[in-house]
Amino acid sequence: MTASPGGPTVRGIVRADDGHTRIALWAGDAGPGVAAEFALESLADNGEVLRAEAAVDHVRTVLTADFERHRSNPSLTRDSHHNAIVPVSPAEIAALAGRVGPEHGLARLFAMLAYGGDPPWFAEVFTFTGFMLQAGQRCRSYLRAAEDGTTYGIDFPLRHANGHAIRGTAASLPQELESLIRVGDLPIQPRIDVPDDYCDVLVDMTQWVDPPSPAG
Repeated sequence: MTASPGGPTVRGIVRADDGHTRIALWAGDAGPGVAAEFALESLADNGEVLRAEAAVDHVRTVLTADFERHRSNPSLTRDSHHNAIVPVSPAEIAALAGRVGPEHGLARLFAMLAYGGDPPWFAEVFTFTGFMLQAGQRCRSYLRAAEDGTTYGIDFPLRHANGHAIRGTAASLPQELESLIRVGDLPIQPRIDVPDDYCDVLVDMTQWVDPPSPAG
């Protein structure tokens, strides 16, 4: 498993004790590795328990970029596998949130849409036929309804209004779309009136995926 293209690879994910977990990287050689240590009970994002994606984002960006410096730092504590331990604070996770791209979330979403079972559990309702990234940090996914063969283009945002990458679309969006198509509510969503060679109907799911904050 590669943390970033051409970079160090994931060596292990372990529970260090009751309150900490570590994600370790190495270069695949005889040299030491580097392990990011996360305090499970204190790390939070917007008042919620830290999500796994936040730890992955930290490892594949910050830890990967500093891998060589960390593994040669003699002042860092090392575990029995010679991994240099790098504690990660909640402030570091919060600072990273606005700078991490949504690529991992999209990869999970597309994998779920294409391979959400064998066959996919929603195959009797729709099939995933592709995607096209759009300007303004948006993605357009294409779905073909099984009942009448209509192909829908679904536009949804990749980032919140505050710039943070939107999380959880892989877990929630397929279920939401299955329900909308099955009961016939997808066609009544807001339309986008632009030509698209790859769909019959184009709808805007921006406020569905990222609803505006309540006034006040």
